[in-house]
Amino acid sequence: MSLRLTNNSLFGGLPDDICNHLPNLEPLTLSHNGLSGQLPASLSDCSKLHILSLSYNKFTGHIPQTVGNLSKLIHLYLNDNSLAGEIPREIDNLQSLQFLALGSNSLTAGLLPSSIFNISSLELISLRNSGLFGSLPADICNHLPTLLELELSRSMISGTIPKNINNCTSLEFLYLDENRLTGIPKAEGFMHKCLHFGR
Repeated sequence: MSLRLTNNSLFGGLPDDICNHLPNLEPLTLSHNGLSGQLPASLSDCSKLHILSLSYNKFTGHIPQTVGNLSKLIHLYLNDNSLAGEIPREIDNLQSLQFLALGSNSLTAGLLPSSIFNISSLELISLRNSGLFGSLPADICNHLPTLLELELSRSMISGTIPKNINNCTSLEFLYLDENRLTGIPKAEGFMHKCLHFGR
């Protein structure tokens, strides 16, 4: 079952029992609306969900830890809301995840979850404008063979840009501007790629 209502004028919150009535829901796409309130922890009861797209709304509160129970999830878009708190560690359980976008929220400044970089299926990681701090794993490319885009702009990430970033052979877009990073890796292997290290 599909529910796609992107780019409408919807407002209000999601029902706490939304999955009780839609147990076979697979894609839930409600982006670009005026929805608000907290994300129901019961979203994890939609066990067949493989796309959850709630970006560009007005959702508040924390990202539910129970999102990590959505084992079939491939796309998770929660960016451009007013979500607070930290990125739940349980997201690391989503080992089929390909697209992860959580940026441009009101997330509390927290440590960049290094375990996200161990989800080998990821093709997009977008955590821009998220207030995250910490450093990039030195072996960042060892576990992300299919990564196409890494977007960490406008955060508080520090340390050195990993030298082996050139080993991310599938990487086409790298956005690290407006952080506290030092060092620029050699350009070999980055021909025809879009790189943003600074203003």
